[in-house]
Amino acid sequence: HRQVITKALRDITGVSDIIWRVADVMRLEGLEEREAESSDDALDDVPQEDSEAVGDTQIMDRGIKYWVNGKSQKTGGFALNAAMGGAESVVAVDSSGPALDIARANATLNGVRIKIRITILYADMILAMIVEGICRFEKADCAKFMKAAAAAGDLFDIVVLDPPKLAPTRGSLRKARHKYRTLNALAMRLVPPGGLLMTCSCSGAMTQSGEFVDVVKEASVQVRRDITLLRKAGAAPCHTVTHWSL
Repeated sequence: HRQVITKALRDITGVSDIIWRVADVMRLEGLEEREAESSDDALDDVPQEDSEAVGDTQIMDRGIKYWVNGKSQKTGGFALNAAMGGAESVVAVDSSGPALDIARANATLNGVRIKIRITILYADMILAMIVEGICRFEKADCAKFMKAAAAAGDLFDIVVLDPPKLAPTRGSLRKARHKYRTLNALAMRLVPPGGLLMTCSCSGAMTQSGEFVDVVKEASVQVRRDITLLRKAGAAPCHTVTHWSL
């Protein structure tokens, strides 16, 4: 039905480019992946862009501009919203170098100054120079970064924890619970009394199980922190909920 859906989307929305993506969760569920039939419409053959590419299309969301391609949208959004919302200092951590490259490009696009550490080896000496800015983009494993930050006594007024999909299916929930609990416990150690933790789960299986809040409570017990649930939110209307993970 690809051609029918493509035509309907163009007729209704007037969009010119439609890029099809294969849902990874379908492969996890053992469903067969089939190539779409060729179409006379040239746009049906638009190749998917490399996820490492910054992209050449701009979008704006809540006053913030982003470079987008076929796979990345609003990369660095949390950091940019914080920086442009008045934060004095922002640290964005991701294990993906390409994702950080896009986030830096988005920061530059919005005029957000980037904090850079430059290390130079000269005559057997290591010289370090820091270019001051608001945002610092750090390539690191999030758990290791938080452990090191806690050991150094670092505290952040607001911590946003948004890990990748740790529970793509219901069968992976048990292992995912442990990972979510560990990450949230680490994040809570970085929040001072009166600070805010925004913790997220993009795993449909975890969200629909109704256990995520309980996992966060278990994390607070683990680190002996009193927490108050201020708000429980979900995906935006433009982010549809799939039931493949049920």
